[in-house]
Amino acid sequence: MNLSADFIEGVREAGEDDWVQFIDLGHLLIEESGTNERLIERGVDAAAELIERGIVRPGQLTEHGFQPWTCSKSEAIDQIREMAQEISKTQSIFRPGDICWFDVITDES
Repeated sequence: MNLSADFIEGVREAGEDDWVQFIDLGHLLIEESGTNERLIERGVDAAAELIERGIVRPGQLTEHGFQPWTCSKSEAIDQIREMAQEISKTQSIFRPGDICWFDVITDES
């Protein structure tokens, strides 16, 4: 996908105060492109690149906080793609909490 530096900075900024979710990626993609066309597909592609580049790690929010997935990066991406296919059957944009959450990896992480 080749994410822009501005997009990546937006993800990092979003992750400063909270975990990032797919709806945040969607907002950043719309802001950058001006369209919500193919938003779920583009969001998944963006998440895959962020994961592959080590910028974010996927996981779930539990009563104990963020719990990163324990699978490999490629398995996480496959899992995200499968869940996105299911979501795209009934919706065209992300809703809060869809698929997973992301922890933005910092030097302190």
